[in-house]
Amino acid sequence: MAGNEPDQPENEVLKDLVGQLDAVLDRVGPALRGRPLFVVEKVLARELRRCIPAARFGADDIRRWSGEISS
Repeated sequence: MAGNEPDQPENEVLKDLVGQLDAVLDRVGPALRGRPLFVVEKVLARELRRCIPAARFGADDIRRWSGEISS
């Protein structure tokens, strides 16, 4: 199937997006570790919008990442 080829432009876009997401999580994670979940969610959502404005992340995703950081 052509859509699964590693050199497809769509795959490069997704790899870039994952790299940006990882960079945000790596940067804000240590500063927010152990903070209340609602604080982590708010800061993480703000940073994702600021750093990756073209992407939209669902509330469930933000809550899951925040839960991992908060705990």
